[in-house]
Amino acid sequence: MFHEDAEALTGGTDLLLAWLPEGAGRSDAWDRYFANAPLPVARPEEVWDAELANAAVDCLFRFLRALECRDVDEAMACIAPDYHTFEGGREQDREGLRQKLEYAFDVWRQEEVRLSLAEVPDPVFHPAGILIQSVLQIDSRNAAGEHRTQVLRRMAVFEETPHDGWLISALSDVERT
Repeated sequence: MFHEDAEALTGGTDLLLAWLPEGAGRSDAWDRYFANAPLPVARPEEVWDAELANAAVDCLFRFLRALECRDVDEAMACIAPDYHTFEGGREQDREGLRQKLEYAFDVWRQEEVRLSLAEVPDPVFHPAGILIQSVLQIDSRNAAGEHRTQVLRRMAVFEETPHDGWLISALSDVERT
């Protein structure tokens, strides 16, 4: 219930009005602001280069084949020297990725493992390079014959390097929405 003698509440707009120059009324300020509004920026035309897109997809498949063969050196040949990402709120660089792969390969040593992409790679050109959202399916069978399937969703960021072509500069978790 509102009482006439109650103090008025101060809102954010009231506080901003104190910043206006002397004599500037509320409607004048709004009119001036919106009169000088920038024009909408046109979206740049999408860049598409099939050769570059195919090179990034080839790098992704080379990386996956190396994982399936448990070849850490071949997998790391697909990773950019400046690889960097965050996973689970923690920073991960190229050496951290190598250690993670070596650990996974140790776990897989006693298992039959099959890797595949659950979706067709769809390269997207971006100022950071080429982005490919990938869904990696890992099917494994242990010595007891137990089958397990794991699905990893990653955004792979590819950058072009002068000597090695397209390399993975980040593999980031993608949340399912």
